[in-house]
Amino acid sequence: RSRDVVTMVKQKNHTARNQTFKAHRNGIKKPVQHRYRPTKGMDPKFLRNARYALHGTKKAVRKQKKRGGAGGASGAGDNIAALIASSGKDGIVLANGRRIPAALCGGDMISTSNRNVMRLLLGNQAGLAALFEEYAKDGEMSPAEGLKFARDFDVVPDICNEAQFKELWELVNASEAADDDAEQCDSEEFVELLVRVGAFYAPGDGIDLTEDASLADAFRVLLTFMNNSAGGKKRGVSFKVTKVTGR
Repeated sequence: RSRDVVTMVKQKNHTARNQTFKAHRNGIKKPVQHRYRPTKGMDPKFLRNARYALHGTKKAVRKQKKRGGAGGASGAGDNIAALIASSGKDGIVLANGRRIPAALCGGDMISTSNRNVMRLLLGNQAGLAALFEEYAKDGEMSPAEGLKFARDFDVVPDICNEAQFKELWELVNASEAADDDAEQCDSEEFVELLVRVGAFYAPGDGIDLTEDASLADAFRVLLTFMNNSAGGKKRGVSFKVTKVTGR
């Protein structure tokens, strides 16, 4: 009588033995990080538009410099507090000719009230937080530290002068974003400050802040300028400035 041959089921199909040794033969290295993201394979229409947009931004900055800066050759401020106090429902008009609606002059946070701006902020949240941490001390940024940031990124004097930057600093410290400290800026106030600098002084003759999308466009111009500034290139800053659609 012949016995039936019983075949055992194979229990092991894979082993990771020796794989760790092979992986470490030449060392495990971090992927190479380039200063500029490669554009190979990108949409040519998008690249062409980005090139034109950057050219227009540089042209507007040169035009602003030629006029003697945003506040003129004297470097005087716009006296925003007095303009707001005497303004009506139509808002204020700055020295550069830009009309600021009353909704952007009050104490409401414009960085959270505009959904297009909020999309931009969400896409650049990590980069803006890192930038704030670099200049702030113990979670608070002093006026001197804020001015140093503005000079490092050419916001002062290319976008606005020192007096105008200080006026916006005071305006933000009086808004809903402000905390109990009337001098220092926390991270929330810092973001609000950047949005207001873009709204009030970002170069561009076609910026009409009465339109809902123009506030985000002005902030986008400021972020593009910061990407290409001396401080932005030194730190490899790359804020996302593409338009994001959706509800």
